[in-house]
Amino acid sequence: MSKLAEAHNMLSLLFCGMASASNGLLIAIVIYTRRSYIGRYGILLAIFATHDILLSLMFAIVQPVSTISHFLDLGYILFSPMTMRVEVQDVLYYVTLFFYFNTLFLLSCHFVYRHVLVLRLA
Repeated sequence: MSKLAEAHNMLSLLFCGMASASNGLLIAIVIYTRRSYIGRYGILLAIFATHDILLSLMFAIVQPVSTISHFLDLGYILFSPMTMRVEVQDVLYYVTLFFYFNTLFLLSCHFVYRHVLVLRLA
């Protein structure tokens, strides 16, 4: 493994640990905060935090392993767990993509929730 790949792997693990700890703290705060203070917003925060933990775990597992070029001379980096069978690598790669792009859906849910809340208070 090259020095750059080792650095990428270590940073992924470091950021995964930081994200898991901070989002775990957020989930604990949501659980132990009185429902009258936080309301349904706590559910949305807990979903965000759980999603972020899962996404950071996937980024720690799925690492760049090689560059693939095809006939148009366009290349892309193959991200996969290095020690697993190809079928498992593919599944984990697509799960990572799902969690990555699901963030956009969660953000839109958050904005809609805040919009409804503001309209209700106005």
